[in-house]
Amino acid sequence: MALQGNWTYTTQEIEEGNFNTISVTYPEDLSENDPNYNFRGQTKDVEVPVYKEITETYTNVYINIQSIHYWKSFQGQEKFDLMNITYRVFASKESYLSNPNEYLLEKLSVAQHIDFSKKLNHMEQAYEILKNTIGFQDLTSV
Repeated sequence: MALQGNWTYTTQEIEEGNFNTISVTYPEDLSENDPNYNFRGQTKDVEVPVYKEITETYTNVYINIQSIHYWKSFQGQEKFDLMNITYRVFASKESYLSNPNEYLLEKLSVAQHIDFSKKLNHMEQAYEILKNTIGFQDLTSV
């Protein structure tokens, strides 16, 4: 099981020296240990960095899941089944088959929700999750 085709990887980085000013209104009920406690009930202009999007497209790559890490998470009474997916991007299926430790990139998809009602095992769900992620839409299962 793997994915093959064109893959687009998008990241963001801070544009050096470029900031936007936004207005922040701090709630009245901030706790005393909040770093903005002295600003409670006030509106203040704050500078935030500007991010730029960086997109790289890889043609006819072969993506293989290296590992998955599964756990249960609780928020109050609600339970979530989550997994981290570590995947490797290879120049081709042939490069993967000749040496699975010589890959272009290794990436991590963090805290993805698992839906056991789909009747898929963990690995099948991991591939489905990746296929439904932005940038993976031009990949097919092989």
